[in-house]
Amino acid sequence: MRTLLAILFLIVSSWAQKLETLSDGRKVVAGEVIVSYKSKAVHANKTTYDIDVENEIGAGIAHYRLHSRSKTTAQLLALLAKDNAVASVAPNGFHQLWALPNDPYFTASGTYAQYYLYNENYTEPVTGKTGTNGADINVVPAWAITTGSSNVLIADEDEAFSYRNADMYGNVWSSPASYTLTVEGTQYTCPAGSHGFDPVGLTCDPCTTAGYCTTTDQQDTTGACTSGSYCEHGNGTEGISSAVCNNSLDICGVGYTLKTVLIKDDNSSGTGTDAQAIDGLGVIYQLVQLGYNIKSINVSWSLSGPSTALYSAIQNLNSVGVIVATAAGNLAMDLDTDYPAGIFPQNYATAQSYLGTAALPNIINISSTALNDDWYNYDYGTVSVPLASPGYHIITLGTSSAEGWTFAGTGNGTSFSSPQLNGAIGLIYSVCPGLSVAALRNVLFSKARYVSGLSSYVGYGVLNVGASVSYASTNCTLLTSIQATSARGMF
Repeated sequence: MRTLLAILFLIVSSWAQKLETLSDGRKVVAGEVIVSYKSKAVHANKTTYDIDVENEIGAGIAHYRLHSRSKTTAQLLALLAKDNAVASVAPNGFHQLWALPNDPYFTASGTYAQYYLYNENYTEPVTGKTGTNGADINVVPAWAITTGSSNVLIADEDEAFSYRNADMYGNVWSSPASYTLTVEGTQYTCPAGSHGFDPVGLTCDPCTTAGYCTTTDQQDTTGACTSGSYCEHGNGTEGISSAVCNNSLDICGVGYTLKTVLIKDDNSSGTGTDAQAIDGLGVIYQLVQLGYNIKSINVSWSLSGPSTALYSAIQNLNSVGVIVATAAGNLAMDLDTDYPAGIFPQNYATAQSYLGTAALPNIINISSTALNDDWYNYDYGTVSVPLASPGYHIITLGTSSAEGWTFAGTGNGTSFSSPQLNGAIGLIYSVCPGLSVAALRNVLFSKARYVSGLSSYVGYGVLNVGASVSYASTNCTLLTSIQATSARGMF
């Protein structure tokens, strides 16, 4: 059995210390940092930084706590990162013991549970199959560092959302001011408090049914999102990325304090046109242009064929640094070789000679595994599909705040892997907001968990959120210098 050790995370301490809030939302000791030096003989100049305390911490690890009389922690971090004498610099934060979430489906027994986040030999209740300890995306250690910055947004473009679900609503983005979008040649001004856009109904409300998501229906109990109706898939993907955690309801999202911008792109029958899907991507591009810091969007769908409009829309998102976390597909297709019968946008992740298109590096395809890191017979390709994560019997949000939900009764499919990636990307940008698309790919791919049985199917391995967030947090200064890379994202 895997033992979960006590994990530390940053909080406001009760100590009598002056606090400072960093741009990523962390509470730290004001005017203090922890540094290491390239040489024991050469330290930071105390006069330059107005340092009145330089104390060695730990035992034999050559790290020092510095305090400045006049400079803030943010200033010290920026200045010391450029100091030739300094090897590393980090804020001096606060900590307390951390326990597993209290959400009932996080580690439930005898029923479905979120083994994709925390697999401790999980036993699947219908088949009786037992999972492998650690065959998950390793998100719990990431939560020791961040659960999501208030300065980072993610997005989800899906069929519809009954976003008043009590396990969802707290993490649905609400715009701080009105914003104006141009969709299908017409301008729409969305009021402050809007949550995204609906390119199908051409309204500012991405709710499943007009007027349904009201302030009097926060727990989604009227039945508008019943089994088989078209908001199930949207609730499910959004819940995986960013459902509220530690509220004794249902589940935890990967980035459970991240805010999600919602784009509804299907009609009441659960289908939408290619143009509507492309309009949804255009909405995200416009919101970024307006200054909203959206870093990734979940795409658990594909179009009916290649589309120059889709390619251009994603190319636009690449130009403003938005990652497209894309479900690889459920057709057991080799995306590296099955041309021209491909799926899109998935196949745009690599160069398509028969279409004359270059690779779009902001598309990151992810496929699915099962309980034991075993392959689950979905779309693959060691070049086109760099990552996998669990996509078998996934428990997520559905009908109400009192009911867990599995899509089509089982929750199988790469649609449930891509929102895991979407949440992970939000966490990485929460600790290192200046990453380029190339650097973000480097973090994810270099820290993926290698599984020999998957080497014929995906390029790098299983999504490893804990290792990725830790690496980005520790090496942010280096990583933000990465501006260009190969199509596969490594340097």
